[in-house]
Amino acid sequence: MLDTGFTEFLAINKQDVEGLNWAYFDQEEMLTARGLANFDIYLGKVLINELEFEVPVFAGDDIQEILIGSQWLKEFDLMVRYRQE
Repeated sequence: MLDTGFTEFLAINKQDVEGLNWAYFDQEEMLTARGLANFDIYLGKVLINELEFEVPVFAGDDIQEILIGSQWLKEFDLMVRYRQE
């Protein structure tokens, strides 16, 4: 899910990051919609359109869905197609 309020690249639940063998990098406290939260930061590899990116991935306990942050908008153009039927 694209979350333009999240200013980093990627956020996922801590349980999901365990099986990916990504290297732990750091920890950071961030302000979220629910208040302050601590996130573990991993160096993750992401493949998009056959291009590999190494990006910081924020892992937290309360993240319900994978969040794609606004940093990606600096790398790619966003195209939205809205159809009303």
